[in-house]
Amino acid sequence: MIKIAHISTVHRREDIRIFEKECCSLATANYQVNLIVADGKGDETKNNVSIYDIGKFNGRFRRLLHSASRAYIKALELNCDIYHCHDPELLPCCLKLKRRNKHIIFDSHEDIYANINEKHYIPAFIKPLVSFILSIYQSYVLKRIDGVISVTPHICQRLKKYNKNTVMVTNYPIIKSANIPKQSTNRTLVFAGGITYQWRHDILLDALSFCEGVTYNLCGSAYEDCLEMLKQHKNWNKVNFFGVLPKNKVEELMSKSSIGIAILMYGKNVGGKNGTLGNTKLFEYMEASLPFICTDFVLWKEIVQKYECGICVNPLDVQGIAKAIQYLIDNPQIAKEMGENGRKAVEKEYNWQSQERILLDFYNKICGLMDKSEATTPS
Repeated sequence: MIKIAHISTVHRREDIRIFEKECCSLATANYQVNLIVADGKGDETKNNVSIYDIGKFNGRFRRLLHSASRAYIKALELNCDIYHCHDPELLPCCLKLKRRNKHIIFDSHEDIYANINEKHYIPAFIKPLVSFILSIYQSYVLKRIDGVISVTPHICQRLKKYNKNTVMVTNYPIIKSANIPKQSTNRTLVFAGGITYQWRHDILLDALSFCEGVTYNLCGSAYEDCLEMLKQHKNWNKVNFFGVLPKNKVEELMSKSSIGIAILMYGKNVGGKNGTLGNTKLFEYMEASLPFICTDFVLWKEIVQKYECGICVNPLDVQGIAKAIQYLIDNPQIAKEMGENGRKAVEKEYNWQSQERILLDFYNKICGLMDKSEATTPS
């Protein structure tokens, strides 16, 4: 049995992409799957995945200094055939493991170069230098490992310049139930996810000034300064803020809402106005049979126009957002049909099962490289 290890010192052990999708799919396909995390919750085995905790470090810089080295030590201890790394700070770990003749995959969840420019804790004057150095180092590492995975076309196209064995595995949802969720007809919007500056909750609140009797169900982890800024908004009294909720409570909240919101700002990390398939927001609403209002990214517009499941808007157009909200509220039958169309779309096309096949084929290719290297290694 091929022994593999996924490594992340940043993401939660229950991370949907890493654990629920990739690790569990590989375990079902009879790989011996290990997951190395750094959350301080201890070791456990779940869904035939062995989870190893290297301990949690408080503070961003302590984590950067110590977690990667501990992850490398645990990786050596496990002595796996394939290592699948998920964080930019693990690039040195990729290189060191490769030098020990291990087979290495790097999974780029986002555009590393562009993401630096959106890190609020990095001083603006050094961001260009940090981005340049990290980009050069990333290209150096990726040229020397066995394969690369990413989530959306514009990132894959760039990474293929460094490693031809690059594939796209998107974040489409796992369709676990054949039961189609019921759609609410109240005047309630919903967002579940990151409460950050990139998600323009402030613009959405501005739009609520033009929508009578509409409330906003908001939940998720928040940047403290962003949340405080929103709380000072004149329309904060129209927000029901729930903080971080478990997945079943998020699903329950969506079932009690009538319109999903995905107003994401244009930015380098999402390919400018092209957009990204790496973000799960649209597909979560489609799975929940919710019509939605989203940014008019090229990639998102293609989905919306193909299946007639939502409305695309400029993320800075307050009046346009308000009109989209009012239209769906005033036309409940059209909103219902949009929600049904979205559900049909994820069942037919935008689901994890389609991406699972790509992942397993990719691993088969890596295993083929292993066979070749063993055949050419002197006994």
